[in-house]
Amino acid sequence: MQGPFTELPVFSFKENVADALVGKENYPVEIVAGSLNIQAFNAGIYIGDLYERLEGSQSFRVNLRGPIRKAVASAAIDLTGGPAYVKMVATGLATAVSGEKCVGIAIYPYSKAAAAGDIVSYIKTDCIMP
Repeated sequence: MQGPFTELPVFSFKENVADALVGKENYPVEIVAGSLNIQAFNAGIYIGDLYERLEGSQSFRVNLRGPIRKAVASAAIDLTGGPAYVKMVATGLATAVSGEKCVGIAIYPYSKAAAAGDIVSYIKTDCIMP
């Protein structure tokens, strides 16, 4: 598998700072740039709400805005600064431009830009970019 994939809108993520999210169930969270770690929502892209801590670990289940799906990138999608809004075009998945309706939030590959033809995992959700 080239990245995370789930049909359910729930996924497990590691917290960015040890014990920072303990006791913060139902808090909104975001992905930290350059990782698949999460932190309390601040100024990034809201991906979902903290659900529960996995027993004795630094990982938490998150109720996502939608299920995680995969698609082929139609052009470069810069994910080095964190998740990116994406839309579906005839040739695949492309970065959404401000104000355009998007189909989701690309989260993987998280540490580099996805080139045209790369497999990209994204949280499927209809949203209007801020």
